[in-house]
Amino acid sequence: MNAMKTIDEYVSYFKDKKVDYFDYAATTFMPQKVIESWVEYQNNIGIYYGKGNNILADKAYNTYINSEKSIFNHFNVSCDYKLIYGKNVTELINIIALSLGEIIRPMDVILIGPYEHHSNILPWKYLAKRTGAIFIEMPLTINDEIDWSYLERIKQKVKIVAVSSASNTNGFKVDVEKVCGIFSKSYIFVDESQTVAHSSIVKNDRITAHFLSSHKMYGPKNIAGAFIKKEFIDEIPPLFLGGGMVETVALEDTWKKCEKKFEAGTVDIGLISAWAKACEFVNDIGYDRINEIDNYCISKVYDVLVSNPNVRVVSKVNDCKSLISFVNDKKNAHDIEYSLAENNIIIRSGNMCAQPSIRKMGEFAINRISFGIGVSEMNIENLCRVLKEV
Repeated sequence: MNAMKTIDEYVSYFKDKKVDYFDYAATTFMPQKVIESWVEYQNNIGIYYGKGNNILADKAYNTYINSEKSIFNHFNVSCDYKLIYGKNVTELINIIALSLGEIIRPMDVILIGPYEHHSNILPWKYLAKRTGAIFIEMPLTINDEIDWSYLERIKQKVKIVAVSSASNTNGFKVDVEKVCGIFSKSYIFVDESQTVAHSSIVKNDRITAHFLSSHKMYGPKNIAGAFIKKEFIDEIPPLFLGGGMVETVALEDTWKKCEKKFEAGTVDIGLISAWAKACEFVNDIGYDRINEIDNYCISKVYDVLVSNPNVRVVSKVNDCKSLISFVNDKKNAHDIEYSLAENNIIIRSGNMCAQPSIRKMGEFAINRISFGIGVSEMNIENLCRVLKEV
């Protein structure tokens, strides 16, 4: 396996930096074609399409439409969904949770997955506090599996289900199809940040919204998207007011229709264009090739980790191949990260912004190694060699 052959353009970033990067679950880096797309837009157009009737506005509009079409095509989302943008997935989840304040009633149940990131806990937790709703995490059986029988018993009371397609701590995957089957009358929100660079999004028309991160899939930061069911958008009020989301300002103010009522300020079309290029980049490589890289990496690293009697692998290696998390019972997780960093190897240690998940795993801190399309055989060899030494 040699990922270098497929992605020379991408890994040139790391050749210059002379580092072995294994924190793709946190963020990825943009290939040159993605960077150039953003720079070209700023240099040659630079404005938002709503700023007048002129040649630049026309070019901006065409770039916006074509870029959004590329993003829709990549994710293969049905026409029942509309795309709204935010700075990141955290912001988008907060926007939706805050907008639901007028819909959620006391004693409604808000249900989240068992191993969630803070960004998919706190917005829903505080929505429950504001409205008097009941906030519940999906319970687990003794075998660390979701207690589906419990969920069947409470399904009539559940108004919101919010889950991640994969946990950023241990790779735990919720069966979203099963969730959709049980909670057919609930709003279902799926954060697909951890899987967006490794597999297609879940296709089920029962899903109310998909949250997608650009910078997790080789696109720019400061842009993310939520594919939201049109009928749901019509139900909720806009959160931010002013600018282009207004239809009329009068005694009775009115907003623009559908997703446009969420565009209160100027959108950076250059970022949308760059995200579209990142989608094309992932398409060109293909998920099959990406999964080959993931499988190769995790098999090599897993063998090294389990050869040490002091190390426990705490991630779901059979479910999620894009990351592996571990604990060394004789060494502090942060010390391990520091030792690797001294050898220019970048991994992650700590609670991964998911304190409840780490506590549920019975740990204080973990080490996480995560993979992406910039990983080469040499990177893996260096990592495995230093892991053995550490």
